[in-house]
Formats: sequence, C-alpha cells, structure tokens
Amino acid sequence: MKGWRIMFFVLLFSSCIAGVGICPQNNNLVLR
Repeated sequence: MKGWRIMFFVLLFSSCIAGVGICPQNNNLVLR
C-alpha cells in the first residue's frame, strides 16, 4: 500500500500553504 505516502505529502504540502505544519525550505524541514 503505497498510496498513503502520496497522501501524506499532499497533506504536508497543503498544510505548508496554509501556513501551519511543516514546510520544506532550503532542503530543510521547517516547523512553522
């Protein structure tokens, strides 16, 4: 079951846009 990983990154990305959660910046995961 590999679909969960894609969903995980999608949720991560959407939370990043919202300004909450973890954002990838300069190859580092930044907690905002």
